[in-house]
Amino acid sequence: MTTISYLASLFIGSGIEFIPSFELKDDNYFRTQSRPFVGSIKFNGNNYLVYYISKKSTKRFCNSIIYDFQKEQKYKQAILFIEDINMIDIKDYVFGSNQFIIFTFPFENWIYVFNEQFKIDYGKILNEFGYNNSFISEWYFCDYETKNKQFIVFFPFIDCEKIYKLRLFYRENRKYIENLHIICSKNVTNILNKYFPILEINVVDFEKYIKEFKVYHL
Repeated sequence: MTTISYLASLFIGSGIEFIPSFELKDDNYFRTQSRPFVGSIKFNGNNYLVYYISKKSTKRFCNSIIYDFQKEQKYKQAILFIEDINMIDIKDYVFGSNQFIIFTFPFENWIYVFNEQFKIDYGKILNEFGYNNSFISEWYFCDYETKNKQFIVFFPFIDCEKIYKLRLFYRENRKYIENLHIICSKNVTNILNKYFPILEINVVDFEKYIKEFKVYHL
């Protein structure tokens, strides 16, 4: 099974449309044909360019993805599927885009949480961790804050751009370090502990907080 066929099979039944690269690349333009992306997806009105790094990929190929998305003009979001996260340094995958998301192997759970992310009951999670009277924050580095200036950041999956924004705040506002709180999935903890060793990190299973919203018709 080719990489494209494999990825297409992962999205079957998810409601996410996967478009293979051969439908996106211009046969008459060599530079387009040689680009390393394997396709794109459409989700929630946004288009994401899709890349894939296998265990057999070379350092040169990993770098080619960096150079490719640096020059990308159409897509503002991307997802990188990678079989071994230790093959890259996520600091290299920050581009000032809206999102650059990384899914590690196995991929199925990541796709499920990504697809259902807007159904996650963040309010319930906040209440269970004692962040009472929290509200959506206007700060660039966090998702919620409380009246007593506790800043909460959610990481249901690895988002390099979001990690970078948090690193900026972390580096420039040391006096607020104790006010920063991270809530993430288990598979994200090793990444976050590497960059934020002294922050409070709480681990949750986001799948348990996905709820179906009822639509009422008048």
